[in-house]
Formats: sequence, structure tokens, C-alpha cells
Amino acid sequence: MGYAKGLAWLWMLLLWGTGWAQSVSVSLRFHDAVTGRALPAEVQILGAVQATYRAGADGRLTLNLPEGEYTLYATAEGYQPVGIPLHVAEPMLPIQFYLDPLQPPREVQTEFLWSLRKAGMMTVVGWVMDEVSGQPLAGVQVSVMGAKETTQTDSRGFFLIQFPVQKLPYATLILQKAGYRTRVLEQVQVWSGGDWIYRLTMEPGTGTEQTDMRSPRHRDTSPPQPCDECEPAPAPEPSANGDFAPAAPAPIVLPKYIRVGRNCTSRTNCQRVEVYTLETYCKGVITSEWYACWGNVAGGMESLKAGAVAVRSYGVSFVYSPATSSYDICDSTSCQVFTGNQTSNGNAAVDATTRYVLLTSSGTIARAEYSAENNNAGCGDGYSGTGSSWPCIADPVCAGFATNGHGRGMCQWGSARWATGRRLSSSQACTSAAPQHGYGTKNWQQILSHYYGPAGYQLVQGGVATITNLTPSPNPIATGTQGTLAYTIDATHDFSVILGASIRTGGGDWLSDPTRDLKVSITAGTSNRVRFFQIPPDAAAGMYDVLTALWYDRNNSNSINTGDFMVDDRIFTSLWQVRRATSLTVSPASGRRGASVVLQATLRQSLDNAPIGGQTLTFKIGTTPIGTATTDASGTATLPYTIPLTLGLGNHILRVEYAGSSTYHTTVGTNLLTVQPVLVQGTVALEGVSNPAGREVRFTVQQGSSQEVFTLTLGTGGAYQFETSLAGSAMLTVSTLEGSWLCQQAAVSLSNTVSQNFSLPTGDINRDGVIDDADLLAVLFAFGQTGSSLAEDLNRDGVVDDADLLLVLFNFGQACGG
Repeated sequence: MGYAKGLAWLWMLLLWGTGWAQSVSVSLRFHDAVTGRALPAEVQILGAVQATYRAGADGRLTLNLPEGEYTLYATAEGYQPVGIPLHVAEPMLPIQFYLDPLQPPREVQTEFLWSLRKAGMMTVVGWVMDEVSGQPLAGVQVSVMGAKETTQTDSRGFFLIQFPVQKLPYATLILQKAGYRTRVLEQVQVWSGGDWIYRLTMEPGTGTEQTDMRSPRHRDTSPPQPCDECEPAPAPEPSANGDFAPAAPAPIVLPKYIRVGRNCTSRTNCQRVEVYTLETYCKGVITSEWYACWGNVAGGMESLKAGAVAVRSYGVSFVYSPATSSYDICDSTSCQVFTGNQTSNGNAAVDATTRYVLLTSSGTIARAEYSAENNNAGCGDGYSGTGSSWPCIADPVCAGFATNGHGRGMCQWGSARWATGRRLSSSQACTSAAPQHGYGTKNWQQILSHYYGPAGYQLVQGGVATITNLTPSPNPIATGTQGTLAYTIDATHDFSVILGASIRTGGGDWLSDPTRDLKVSITAGTSNRVRFFQIPPDAAAGMYDVLTALWYDRNNSNSINTGDFMVDDRIFTSLWQVRRATSLTVSPASGRRGASVVLQATLRQSLDNAPIGGQTLTFKIGTTPIGTATTDASGTATLPYTIPLTLGLGNHILRVEYAGSSTYHTTVGTNLLTVQPVLVQGTVALEGVSNPAGREVRFTVQQGSSQEVFTLTLGTGGAYQFETSLAGSAMLTVSTLEGSWLCQQAAVSLSNTVSQNFSLPTGDINRDGVIDDADLLAVLFAFGQTGSSLAEDLNRDGVVDDADLLLVLFNFGQACGG
């Protein structure tokens, strides 16, 4: 599944330029499966070309694709998506897709049609579309030849007409509108309380288009009348034919869609392809093969139900073994007849037997054959079967009727006779007035068991799986990253499927990731399975729809290809938010406790490194927020910050967070904030010394019970500096290690850089921390002495004299710290 539509052109150029494959024109058209209205579907092609296309308002789309194997997904708002394998090669048949609406019109619902039933009246509902535009035709006059009833189509192209059932079993409907060819629907079978559901088109122009509405099967399969020369019927058999017991444990996995070859002259020679869901296909077959009017005879619905199972089994067998690479099954008597016309009886029979199919004795899907009248086909009158290719089955309800068909499998008229208990025939096909045959009745399971049980067939409900929920993660997700899609799948049996997925936003192209399609095993009940999905780096920001699909790996290749079929698909709208990936560059910062610094970060797009302005960034130290700032045009945000006095020394994680927006994805950037100790600096003047450089002093920093002591050598002019790990209010004490200078204290606030100058008085000769009488006496006793190391020589002039005495007298009474 491709990331960009342009990739399709690249592949086509490569293939064309190298001669790898021939380009083939592929004609597609998309319709509503109920009304026939054209749909402007979106089409995703996966294979050598990976791209998204859109059909026009007329539902038409023509593609030029290199020969090869592809997968096609089609979606339209309000409809179930459809996915099929696509084999592209000359000659390429046109393909029409019929998408089931998520909410079918009320007028086709069985309950509504049955509410209209009246004795002696026939109901026909239908939709009429312009063949060219595919859009509804309003104002089409619909009438019944020989009857007074008439109606017109509404704005949807819909009509409903009821009219009396005439003596003959057929009626003729006429559709007329100015500017269009008149449609004459001939041989419309009618019966009391019956109905038809039609999907019709009209072509612009003049003249008349006549259509025989009978199924090709019904034109030649009415049972001949009982013969006089037939052998007597066998003795009645008990009607207590047991129901089929469900086969276990291996199921047959049912496809969701089937490709039908149309206008077929043989099994492998058809003119176009139509794609339907399996159940819609069965509804278009059952009343083309069985008589819908049997359902209006008491018990007759059991015949239609049995027929629905045979029809479904026969169709599924062709999905497993397609007639050609272009389609699964043909629409003619070479396969089973499909007209697409529906009735409420046929639809009810298909709905009542949903998922039921027949398996052979070896557990494979049965190609459940049937024919109109199997009596005396090879086993004698009153017996069904050939005796060679099909077992002989006592079938007394058909005694006296001549064979019509191959004689294998279920007898269609026999199923109606067993269901109703009456000897239905062409002259009394749809009436409870037909004579009873006296052999009792059978329900649909018993009818199937009667005709297929002797060949070892088993009745089972096929395996299906439904995607019930999807959880993408992370959500939102950044472009260029890998996320996960968690499927919740409800399944009827244990089997394996391949998880496919595509995403799109705003009606744009579907983006896919086929390399991460994953084959998984699912179990009966609810399974949770996960596959990865890579978001393209150049994906647009927005809310994305997610198309999910479950594929059955029929050819066991572990990848989705034309050998496989879809089990289920579902679109989850506006589920996954994709945002453009971003990056944050954070500048390192450093400073002392209490210092003001500027923190800085720059926000950019990851794809092209373009700056992103106007976005709010949150700055944190570790996990603690310290402030927010908005990015400028260059994508840079700055935050003034004062380093707390309490913040620990050393390196801290400086974290900057971007919470994201609807366009840009969240991101985080980090760097280091280095916190340095408070610097204490200044000068120390020693009284009596002109230059104290080289002298040692001791600084004591006291903060509560914490204390730090530093011994320093003074620099030029008495300069000093040191860093302290303490911060805040403290007492700073400086003292000399020798000499007669008093210590001095200062209350300081330790923050960032502290400048504090000291001037230490002299005179404490005995170093007891106070200048007093003892120090005065010491000078007096040493008065007149000379020398270079006299403690009493306070001014350091080499002699103890009046100058030294005056220093003591001037500083007399001072104490350390004073």
C-alpha cells in the first residue's frame, strides 16, 4: 500500500521504460447494490502501482495499469467497503462493483414488504437510474399492461406499484419518460401476495427496449406433467428425517465478496464482472433458481431456505476455485443463474440461513448441485439421483414427473413438495390448492439431509470474523513514526487471517503499509490482535480514517494477493490523529545559585527543519515546571530564570516540552543546567600593613548548624575569593592565622556572587580575641625593643614605639567580630 500517489507514476514510468509489463486499460464502475445509483467511490490500488483514485459522479473510473496482480479496495460514504484481488491482463473485462448500503432503504426490508401483502395483489418496488449518468430518474411513469394501476418514480428514482393478479401467471410492466427509451418488462411472474424488487436503468433516446424478466432457469425448467406410463411410486417413507448435525471442528471460512461473470455464454466466457457481498449475491440467485412464489404456499419457505444453503455453498465453492482469474462464478446455467432481481421471500430465506453451507465428507466446501426435477434420472420413478454420480434416494413426492436436469443433488421441485406437503407442478406451482402427496413435510435442514446426506455432505455454519473495534496507538501519532493498530475481532471459529490496513485524511489518498500486513491466528469468540503501521514522514496533519481488512490466505502465501479473499472490512472514521513530527533543540545553561540566566529552546518540523512559531513551550528542571515561553518566528523561545538558592549543585536535566497542536506533534528536548556554588569575593585589609598580599587568612561560613572553613592566601591588595556550597543568609568570619589582628564578621546573603570587604584592626597581641589591658601592657613591657619578628611591633616598622602604643589605645576595647 503506497505512501504517495506520485509513486504510481514513478512505477508506471519505470515499467514502461524498461518494457517489464504492458499497460492495460481497466474499466470500473460503482453502484449502490440496492438502487443501482452510481457512486463516486474512492479506489485504492495495491501492487506494482500503489495509488488512490476517484470515480466520477457517474461511478465510472478507467485506470491504465501494468499487467500483474493487484488488490483493489473501494469505499464510498455510507456504504460497506469492498476489497477484491485484481488480475490485470488482456483481455480485461469491465468490472462493476455493487456496494451494500450501511442502512438499506425501508422499502426493501422484508417486514415492510410483507406488511403490504394482500390476497390477489402483486407488489413491485424498484429504482430507476439513468444508464449514462447513473443518477436517479424522477417522473418515470410505471404502469401495468391491462391494469389501471400506475405510478411515478420519486426523486430517488423509486416506485412502488400494486396491482391485481390476472388469470395468467405473468404481467407486463411499462416504464416511460420523455427523452428515454421505453422499458417493457415482459414475463414478470405474479402471484397472490407476491413481490419483486428491481434495480432498473433507462437509456436516453427513443424507441422501446423489451426485457424478458423470467430467469433463464425458469424458461425451461417447469416440470412436465405426470406421465401415465411411469412406474408406481415407492411406499411412503417416514417424514422424520433427522436434521443435519453440525460438523465439527473445522469450519470453511466464508468470503465476504464474490465476483460474478455476467452475460456469460459458458462458464469461462463472460462479458463483464460484477462484485457483490456473498449474501447479496445469494439473494440475486435464489429466486432466479427457485420459484419465489413457493414461499407463499404454507411451509414453502422451507424449500427456499434449503435452496439458499445450496446456492451459498455452490457460490463459495467457486470463490475457493474460481472459474477464471477475472471472476469467481458465471451467471448462467453453466454455473447457477444470477439475475440480481430479488423478492422478499428469497431475501428472508437467505437471511434465515446465514452462514450455512454444505461440506463434503472430506470437509471441503461442497459444490452443492441441484436441478429442476431429479425423478427417474437413473434410479427409477419415485427416486432421485443418477445411481452413478449421485446416490439413489427414495423420493416418492416426485413420482410420475419426468426428469428435467442432471439428476444430481437436490431436486428443486422436490424440495418444494417436501416443504409444502403438496404435489406442486407447473399448473399448480404457487397454490395451496395443489393436492397433498401424503408423505408428510420436511423443514429445510431435513430437505438438505434428504438430498445431500446420502452423499456424505455435512451442514455447517461457515466461519466468519468481524472487526468490532480498533485502537490505534499512540494517538496522536507523529509523522515518520511507527504505531500499532489493535484489532478487536469477533470470530465464529478458530482460523487465520491477514490484517490489512490503510489510512486517509480529509478525503485524501489512502496511505498503506503492506510490508507490515500480518498473518495472525484468531480464536472463536473475541480476539485482540495487533499489527504495526508506519506513518509516512510527509503525511498531512489531521484526523485519519482507518480502513481495516481481514483477508483469508487461501493460497497460504502469508501475504495479501490475488489468491486470497476478504473475510471482513470496516472503516473507522476520524479515528487516528496524525501530527507533523517536531524536534526541540535545547541550549545548555549554567549559573550560580541565585543567578539570573536565560533558558532557550528552538522548535522545528522534523521533515524539513522549518521553524515553528507561535507555540507554547514548557520549561522544567527535572519534572518540576519552572515557566512557559512562546516561540518566535525563528521557532525560538526564551525564558529568564533565577536559579533557586535551594537548587542542588551540579548538573540538572533541563527539560523542555511541547504539548502539540492539531497540526504539530508533541515533542521533548533536554540538555543540562549546571548549577555552580555561590562565589564570595572581596579584599581583606590588615591594619598596619600596606600590602597584605601573601598573608594567610581563614574564612568561616556559618549557616545555622552548617559551617564551611576556607584557608586562603591573600592576593594583591588583599584580594580573595572562594566558592561555598552554602546559600542564603549566613555569617561570614575572617581571621588571620598569625599576627595581632582581630577577626571580623559580616552578615551576608549568599546568592550568585557576594562581594564583601574586610578591614581587620590590630592590637590583639595575645590573640585572645579582644584588645585590652593585657595587650597594652605587652606593648609597654616591649617598648623600645627592635627586631623583625616582635609581636608587639604592630605597624611592622622594626621597633616597638609610640606608634604601636597608639594603635592599641585607638583599638582598645574592640573584640573579635565586632
